[in-house]
Amino acid sequence: MMQVSRGLLLCCSILLVACGWQLKGTQGNYQKLGAVYIAGEGFNESVVIKSVRADLNNSGVEITRNRSEADVVLWISGEESTLRTASYDVLVRAAENTMIMEVSYELRNGEGELISGPATVYAERLYEFDVQGVVSSAAQLSIIVRELQERLAEQIVGRLASVDPDAPPLPEPAHDDSHLTP
Repeated sequence: MMQVSRGLLLCCSILLVACGWQLKGTQGNYQKLGAVYIAGEGFNESVVIKSVRADLNNSGVEITRNRSEADVVLWISGEESTLRTASYDVLVRAAENTMIMEVSYELRNGEGELISGPATVYAERLYEFDVQGVVSSAAQLSIIVRELQERLAEQIVGRLASVDPDAPPLPEPAHDDSHLTP
């Protein structure tokens, strides 16, 4: 019986590894990025920027506070949120809302050449709105916003795992992304 359990555990482990599953924070080889300088709009206040910094730091990436010491510069901006009514109750009041958040980012090498982006990541959440408990609904909304901001940060960090900083630089975008340029 003990042999069967060990064999089953081994098979499950192999299947998990084969499908690409990894523990949060252990994915990717971020060290190839070198020293990263993170900047953006609302640098000190942005939950997205703080979460990206923490996730990269926990993954072993060197985060520098001085742009001139950085091998790559990650610019995060354009954080927007939209609240939409998803359904109504019998009295034609909002019963469910959808919160949609997005943020743009780009990655440049030390010479300022574009190596990834500009790109936009999205996250959304459907939640019930209680008209009778407006205070609790407001508290719920602030928790949801924070959760969505952390999801946006996770998406950015996940995408950075596939970036090769040694690849040739990308051409500059033809459209106006002046809100992204640091």
